[in-house]
Amino acid sequence: MTTWRDSLAIYLRPRLIAVLLMGFSSGLPLPLTFGTLTFWLAESGVSRTTIGLLTLVGTAYSLKFLWAPLVDRMPLGPLTRLLGRRRGWALATQLPLALAILALGFTDPRSDPAATALVAVQGPRAIDIVGGLTELDIGAIRYYGIADGVVAGVPAQVARTGYTGEDGFELFVDVDRAGEVWDALITAGRPHGLVPVGLGARDTLRLEAGMPLYGNELDRTTNPFEAGLGRVVKLGKAGDFVGRAALERVARDGVSRRLVGLALRERGIARHGYPVLDADGPTGLVTSGTMSPTLGEAIAMAYVAPGDAEPGTMLAVEIRGARVAAEVVPLPFYKRPA
Repeated sequence: MTTWRDSLAIYLRPRLIAVLLMGFSSGLPLPLTFGTLTFWLAESGVSRTTIGLLTLVGTAYSLKFLWAPLVDRMPLGPLTRLLGRRRGWALATQLPLALAILALGFTDPRSDPAATALVAVQGPRAIDIVGGLTELDIGAIRYYGIADGVVAGVPAQVARTGYTGEDGFELFVDVDRAGEVWDALITAGRPHGLVPVGLGARDTLRLEAGMPLYGNELDRTTNPFEAGLGRVVKLGKAGDFVGRAALERVARDGVSRRLVGLALRERGIARHGYPVLDADGPTGLVTSGTMSPTLGEAIAMAYVAPGDAEPGTMLAVEIRGARVAAEVVPLPFYKRPA
């Protein structure tokens, strides 16, 4: 895994370069220096939010003007002899900015997502495949649990997670050693029928399992009650939380749409964004759709008006201008055997 020296290098490298940029630009106009620093810090991944960068760099520059009078009283001889009086003084006045840059995003660099790889092993044989490569008792890891261990000789965090509706494990390892883990899994899994697949397969499996995906079934305009996730909202708990009043209002007044499963009864594939129609016209939109390889039929999830959400209701999906019959069915479409 990443050593503390690697972690320190990951943390310091972009920040030290930013400090050097600040020093070399100390005689340039303020907007140019400000813009250069903000651009570098954003591009190097020191901060993910432009507002956060602008706020921090701007605050540091404000402190610079409070700091400058003190610099006039400091012995700057060595610095001015090295850089010249004007540049040496300018660099000294930017000490608050240098300290702010070095402190920016002060978190454990080992949490840097670019330093970590994830390999997911999913399916009913996952426990046999992963279990043969580790001394961890992975059978004791509960669903959504996680444990530290060694897999195929590589330090790893092993989580009993995945978004396929099947049992499985996600392995978090150092990115430089991910290839070792991948090769070991492919070799160990070959007798069990393990094959490498991509996110397209994952998306099909999670749709069969009726699992919502952010950007499709979930977004900033969706509330949990619409998505069938009201069970995660604990309105009976004491105290306030963000969004409580809005959720209490939805729980009291009801929702304007519901997430449902659709099984197409005529030829066609419902895709994200296709209109869903009842006898009177549009009633909602498809959020996800595919041909289910497990069920052998076209399936979809969609938001529709509450009056059209009961299983057995016949609706239609508009596909390239044509109405294709679809029946509302219970979710999930598929549930793995107990």
